[in-house]
Amino acid sequence: MKNKLLRVSFVIWGLLLALLLGVLILSLTGVLHMPFLSWSSSAELIREDTFDLRDLTGLTVQGRSEDIRVTLVPGDALTVRQYGNPNKDAAFTDSRAAGSLTLKVPNRNWFDWFNWGEKYLEIELPASYAGNLELSTISGGVHCPDGFQLRALTLATTSGGIELGACSVDSLTLSTVSGGIRLDTATVTGDANLSVTSGGVRLGSLSCRSFDIGTVSGHISVETALSGAGRLHTTSGGISAAGVAVNGTVTVSTVSGGVKLSLAPGVNCDLKLSSVSGGLHGNVPLDRNGHKASGTIGTGGPLLSVSTTSGGITMNG
Repeated sequence: MKNKLLRVSFVIWGLLLALLLGVLILSLTGVLHMPFLSWSSSAELIREDTFDLRDLTGLTVQGRSEDIRVTLVPGDALTVRQYGNPNKDAAFTDSRAAGSLTLKVPNRNWFDWFNWGEKYLEIELPASYAGNLELSTISGGVHCPDGFQLRALTLATTSGGIELGACSVDSLTLSTVSGGIRLDTATVTGDANLSVTSGGVRLGSLSCRSFDIGTVSGHISVETALSGAGRLHTTSGGISAAGVAVNGTVTVSTVSGGVKLSLAPGVNCDLKLSSVSGGLHGNVPLDRNGHKASGTIGTGGPLLSVSTTSGGITMNG
């Protein structure tokens, strides 16, 4: 009796799932109209507006499910275009307070999350703007060009990548939960903070006073130069960095992954290396003691500490 009831239950649930799948497919293809299910194959212009930035010191743009795409233009006028589904997506709002301009795409109700399709914000930012810039989106990427010269730059996504060209800023903050960070070249007079939960960090070069670059699951790569004091750390992933100039205490650590570092010419620093499960390699002079080693580069100086739990360490001068 129990087996018969179980088979009947499987059949009923199977029919319900098949029905729901059929409704979803028919709605998306347009055969069956459901008011909360829609698919826009091409994005349409929802709102376009222009703002004078001459007296502003802060600009904040908050998206929802939109990509944010920035280009630099001459003049003093900011132009923003929002693309998506005009029948389902609410237009962004604008507000000013204390010398700052905030542009925000309104929150969506629960059913609106079934509104799929391409969505993006197209931002034409004056190259002369030198204040604070904050761009964020929940489900989308942030794409920025070369040429930013700002007081502070903050880019954040929940699900999406961040791409940033060459920039010169006083402070830099980049963060994403699910997506990678790609930064070409950054000169930062103050602090640089880069954080990824699931994804890698790839830098061309970074020069700053201090840095904190970390991932939970992803590789960290610095291709040509890293200057400053701070931390490189990852839980699951490797770390590689070229042209490391140790201008203060630098700590490099991984739990599961190897580390490969090459020092910039003329560096003076002290070294401390340790690996629980992995070898120690390279061409720098080291005093070895099992899975630990120490050494002096040049005349010595700030400490460069490298540690891994599961992975080897390669250090070259």
